[in-house]
Amino acid sequence: MAFLGEIQFEKVLAAAFILCVSLNGQLGNLFRPIPLLLGFLYLWMLTCLQMSELRNLESVDIWAATYWKLLVFFACLTASIRSKAELQKIVIGIGIIIFCYQLYSWLDFIKGGSYVYQQSMVRMTGVWSPRGGGYGSANGWGFLGLVGLPIAIAFSELANKLLLRILGIIFGLITSLCILYSGTRGAMLAAALFLTWRYRRELLKARYAIFFAVISIGGSLFLPSAIKDRALSIVKKSDDTEVDKGKIAASKSAESRLQGLIDGFKIANRYPIFGCGPAASGQARIELQQGEGFTTSEESALQLHNLYGQIVGELGYVGLMIWLAILVTCLYETIEMRSRFVKAKDSHNYALYVIGNMLLGLILCMLIYGIAGHTLYDWRWLVIFALTNSYSALSAIEHANCDTTSINSNELVS
Repeated sequence: MAFLGEIQFEKVLAAAFILCVSLNGQLGNLFRPIPLLLGFLYLWMLTCLQMSELRNLESVDIWAATYWKLLVFFACLTASIRSKAELQKIVIGIGIIIFCYQLYSWLDFIKGGSYVYQQSMVRMTGVWSPRGGGYGSANGWGFLGLVGLPIAIAFSELANKLLLRILGIIFGLITSLCILYSGTRGAMLAAALFLTWRYRRELLKARYAIFFAVISIGGSLFLPSAIKDRALSIVKKSDDTEVDKGKIAASKSAESRLQGLIDGFKIANRYPIFGCGPAASGQARIELQQGEGFTTSEESALQLHNLYGQIVGELGYVGLMIWLAILVTCLYETIEMRSRFVKAKDSHNYALYVIGNMLLGLILCMLIYGIAGHTLYDWRWLVIFALTNSYSALSAIEHANCDTTSINSNELVS
């Protein structure tokens, strides 16, 4: 029994997953460009950790204790997808989990729970408990809704029954409301730009443009004034006579995102090759400000709140190049493969076309939200990388099979 007490359950569980995948998985998917580049990135992270002068921080210890779990999760998800049907089921499954959690949180929010009071407004959060976990942060809740939006659209388009399609539309509406009521401006901006990109062709047609305008204006009439002010503050500055403590805090919050990018490059200039090390940018920022003669405060130890500042600051310019290589590979493979399939619903590979659109939408949302969030080590990136890798592999197989079928048909005709 003493021996069992020394074993970490999560490591045993990870070993079991790896064993199952190795017996019944597609291990070849792990040797494609995206997993290899991702593995190289994490090796670089470990190198940066060893070279860091700040590796004894508590935040660094937490990262070192958890990074491998994300890699195991990525490997299992990547190797377990063996067919187009399995990829489609995983996308739908992720959507169902997000939708149920959002619905449950909304029921709690209506009863007076699942919120925080920040910046002079009520901001919705997910149902959260110290034991069970959850999204007790309004920004985290809005971020989850943002990721759910492309999945909700894909869910409704993949549905083969009217009831499921309606459910997908409801999913998309609830996701949009979660973003708005969270008061997360980064998620609001990313959602607006994503929807504009996603329906860019429809918006060029007058009847669709009028429809979207009526829905947007009509829907805004039912939103609380605090939510509308929060959304409008993205593009409009309040007059000095209107500014209260909440709006001042919101303004400082927005400015800190840009400062996070600037500070990230300042840290990189101090540590150009290896950066300050994973999860050490908060402390590096304090040292940076002290060196520039600034008086430090408790807020100075906060993360950079900017993905691009976080990457270059913590991993140096080399790490930035590796991360960009992964991003460009994901975009190239997704766009290249999606272009081979037809949008028509009766097409054999319509599901792959829809999933390709979803992946591009997820990447776009993550990149825009990265302006306001330190998401480098977020699990959502690994889900996107795993799905993109599997999508590329399966699309290549499907395309090759179509070419073979076409050749065989031509031979029979001749």
